[in-house]
Amino acid sequence: MKVDDNTKTLAKLEKAIGYSFNSKELLRQAFVHKSYKYEHSLPDGADNEKLEFFGDSILGFIISHILYQRLSGIEVGTLAKMKSYLVSSKNLYSLAKRLNLGEYLLLSKGEEVTKGRKKQSLLVDSYEALIAVIYLDGGLSAAEKFIISQFRAIIEDLINQKAEFRDYKSMLQEYLQSLKLSEPLYRVVKQEGPDHRRSYLVELIVEGQPLVQAKGKSKKEAEESAADKGLKILKKSWEKSK
Repeated sequence: MKVDDNTKTLAKLEKAIGYSFNSKELLRQAFVHKSYKYEHSLPDGADNEKLEFFGDSILGFIISHILYQRLSGIEVGTLAKMKSYLVSSKNLYSLAKRLNLGEYLLLSKGEEVTKGRKKQSLLVDSYEALIAVIYLDGGLSAAEKFIISQFRAIIEDLINQKAEFRDYKSMLQEYLQSLKLSEPLYRVVKQEGPDHRRSYLVELIVEGQPLVQAKGKSKKEAEESAADKGLKILKKSWEKSK
């Protein structure tokens, strides 16, 4: 996608999110992947890396504020788990797909070939960058309005206990104990990216055997994702063996 085409197409996104940007260039930057920056020799800071970093912090703050207001009687440990669930890559990926953010990405030819528009990591990064540019363009109230509209249904399900936000690592450990199996082990296979946006690939090991691998923006998130996947695999295998 050419830059001009991208700028014109972004008008559709503005309509979808109910916010019109004063700076169209700022909005465009939210979708500039670093591969595109390098391929087109753009200056440092022209991609969405720093915006993604900033947007992650804004999202965490606003979600924490919402939970603090709505659930003042809930203990801190439970609120922390709720927040982790809400801002998880799984939820952000789902919301990014709903807005078709992959359509607006500016990618290198190499990323296009490897279907970068559908990659979870790229879509999650662009979603967080979008939050950042809404904040920078319209202030905290605009960012809060956007996040509330995006997360309203998920938050209501969470508060009404229709969504599962329990610690998947604990659930997996409890399940293995019920089968009289040893505790699971987690091994970091690979770390990638700079300190402010590092990703982890973690392998789940059960009874000495590698079961599944999963990625996350933190070691904890990767382990949670691996535990979630592993639990589903083990339960499916157990049901078949009955």
